Amino acid sequence: MHKLLNDSMTAYEAMKQSAYWDHDTDTGMFEGSLVSTFEDAGIDRSRYSQVVKKLKDMGCIEQVTRGNAHKPSKWILYKDPTQTDFEMAGGTWVSHTGSGGLRGDSKSQRITDLQARVQDLDYRLQYVERMLKEYTS
Repeated sequence: MHKLLNDSMTAYEAMKQSAYWDHDTDTGMFEGSLVSTFEDAGIDRSRYSQVVKKLKDMGCIEQVTRGNAHKPSKWILYKDPTQTDFEMAGGTWVSHTGSGGLRGDSKSQRITDLQARVQDLDYRLQYVERMLKEYTS
């Protein structure tokens, strides 16, 4: 497994463990210091920016409020990072055939994964619209 994907999975799990979870929308709200949370999970501080960027690129997290020394940051947790999300977000792709191409069954899996991703994005859009409606009501 790619080190950045492994660190992203570890970081997300650490955030998830201390998040407040909304079971109606199946999203979490993490409040706190990501730097401290990552360090507690064994992720080096020098990898913080890479891990946060990759989690954002994979559609796993979204920052709601930027924190500082006096207030915690707030992040919405959407979904666990996966190998497919990592690859789609520009991660290192390891060939399943050894020749650099996808096998036929891998192509159909990729289509299935893309369909799931579209469905997930649709769900996230509905969530944002619902939150916006509640906020403006």
